[in-house]
Amino acid sequence: MIVFLQLLCGCLVQLVPFAFLCFYPFHSHFRLSLRKTLVITGVLLLTLALCFAGAAYLLDQHMPDEPAQMNAINIVFFLCLLPCFGWYCYALKISWQKKLFIFAFTLTAALTVTCIQNALWADSPTRSMPYEHPTLLSLAISTSALLPLLMLMLRVCYMPMADGLSAKESGTLALVSLTLFLMLACGIVPMDFVQLHRSSWLCMMFIMLLISVFVIYVAVFRMLFYAHERIAVQQALNRSERQLEMNREQYRHITDNIDYAQRQRHELRHHMLAVQGLLHEGKTEEVQSYLAHQIEGLDVHGIPAVCDSPIVNSLIGYYADQAQNDGITFTTHINMPPHVSIRDDDMAVLLGNLLDNALCAAAAAETDQRSILLNIIYSGSMLAITVDNGYSRLRVDEAHSYQSTKPGHIGIGLKNIEAIAQAYDGGVELTHDPQQFHASVMLNMAS
Repeated sequence: MIVFLQLLCGCLVQLVPFAFLCFYPFHSHFRLSLRKTLVITGVLLLTLALCFAGAAYLLDQHMPDEPAQMNAINIVFFLCLLPCFGWYCYALKISWQKKLFIFAFTLTAALTVTCIQNALWADSPTRSMPYEHPTLLSLAISTSALLPLLMLMLRVCYMPMADGLSAKESGTLALVSLTLFLMLACGIVPMDFVQLHRSSWLCMMFIMLLISVFVIYVAVFRMLFYAHERIAVQQALNRSERQLEMNREQYRHITDNIDYAQRQRHELRHHMLAVQGLLHEGKTEEVQSYLAHQIEGLDVHGIPAVCDSPIVNSLIGYYADQAQNDGITFTTHINMPPHVSIRDDDMAVLLGNLLDNALCAAAAAETDQRSILLNIIYSGSMLAITVDNGYSRLRVDEAHSYQSTKPGHIGIGLKNIEAIAQAYDGGVELTHDPQQFHASVMLNMAS
């Protein structure tokens, strides 16, 4: 009975902390409620621990050969992990690449702890079954020491960039993590821990090798972080270039207006003299005909003033021209007061990204679906911005999140929109139907 309890406690010491580590990076992506997830996870782990303890106890009674016995017990333990992986995959609403990466990372960490305690207690005369004293105590101490460090590594190095990883990047991480685990496992299976324990120098080198596995993880995390940082800088540069292009377009409109006004002033004198001469001769009908002809020739020139915000007028004017050049119907409904407490740079990034995405999608759509409808409505303290546009194709990942369809883009624009909405205590909703894509942004101007 004592052996059974030792096996049960040892299995729980290995399963429970590392199950927590598996869920830790994605605690906000549960498919079920937190309470249901914890209850089901706890029942599953206890059931598997009981099955493992029972199977290991029977093997101890009927398989006296220690090497074969230990191998059989290890096989039983890994079989118990399969239901854990199945439940883990179901419990989280994230891509399978991220699930596989964290699960393999956790397996590597658990195997590292087991290797450390095996190296420390392999020469113990009382050791015939796993989790016996003092190996059970060593396992608990090693886990308690390593688990906070692993959580810190994930929180500092992985979690800040997890949401920004593409499926390809997450798949590469999962492959690296799984490869490290398999290499470590294959190298440890034939290892003689008794011989390792008797050589302090070899034991120290072995522990350093285990530590180097996590150094590799940190190096991979940092490389991905710097790669994303470069992408973010490039995206910021692209936004600045777009803003500069809009400013140039606005400047061109202004200079054209100035030239146009100067020409009109120069011509106005001649028109007035002509009208004066006709009136002096009493030719009123000719005056009316002359004025009608001049009115028909008037041209409305310049950036349309759709509201009192210069930045909104500039953005709409720029994208309206782009839409016209691409044969896209561009319609706006603006109901916005003169003064709204949103920073110009936030409005430029928000509206610019929305219209840029809509323009790219509509330009690739069928002819009868090449349209963009922009609504900006202010009601109470809420500012609502909606953009409806035609499209030809969409990219949606396994977490039902929309991905950029632009070559070489990873959806930074959508993340910028979400970040600005959150800064104003608002939200973003993205939906689509067979004809149009719908983007809605709500901002709380009272915040």
